[in-house]
Amino acid sequence: MAASPAIAGTAVIALLLAASTGLLAAAPAGAAPSTRAQRVAAAGAFTQRTLTFQRQRDVAQDDALLALAARRASAQDCLAVWQSAPPARRDELGVVYFEYLSGALWTVDAPLYRHWITDLRRSKRIDRSPVLARAADALRRRYVVATTIYTAVPDACAAVARWRDAGFGDAARPVVLAEIDKLVADGDGGDDERIAAGARQLVRYARRGRAAAEILRGGVDEPDALVETHTGCDAVGALVLPGAYEPCSP
Repeated sequence: MAASPAIAGTAVIALLLAASTGLLAAAPAGAAPSTRAQRVAAAGAFTQRTLTFQRQRDVAQDDALLALAARRASAQDCLAVWQSAPPARRDELGVVYFEYLSGALWTVDAPLYRHWITDLRRSKRIDRSPVLARAADALRRRYVVATTIYTAVPDACAAVARWRDAGFGDAARPVVLAEIDKLVADGDGGDDERIAAGARQLVRYARRGRAAAEILRGGVDEPDALVETHTGCDAVGALVLPGAYEPCSP
């Protein structure tokens, strides 16, 4: 699927996370079938660790939102630089801005994701269920992709200023746009289905599997709603993401 500069938020990340083939080795395709008892034990362990991860994210959310607010405020300091971009670059700047803001949440959430996924893959109990082991490996690959994107724009003002100074030409596009182009071009490596299969396994075999399955389906992604919800005026957002941000009042 070809990348579109107009795509931002979940649409972008969903494509990127599906395009992670070969980043890390998956569970062996020829893993031995598991018994029902092993599947029940694996689903229970996977569910328990996943629900713990979600509780940790909930506790950390205030810190993540503070980081997001700080980044949003910083971007307003160089509004004139964003305004100087030709209209043809506004959609791409929307992607840059969205991933810059998402990266603020990632500064808090990344260690939580990393520890969650590491624990899933180190669990011998989970490893005895090939379906759940493959789902955990898919999450691990998606973590690599998310880190690549969410850390690519630590300073949006500096990134856009460099692009402006180079005349907003193709050769000087921000790195995050090139990374998105490359990852989307790689295509779907099958990780969507691996995660979906893991979610079905949780629902079938774990007492609280339905709740854990919902978290698993969410994968490794910062939600659009948190990025787009704010108080006050976001003039940069209104300029480059008009579909998500209202114009500021005069």
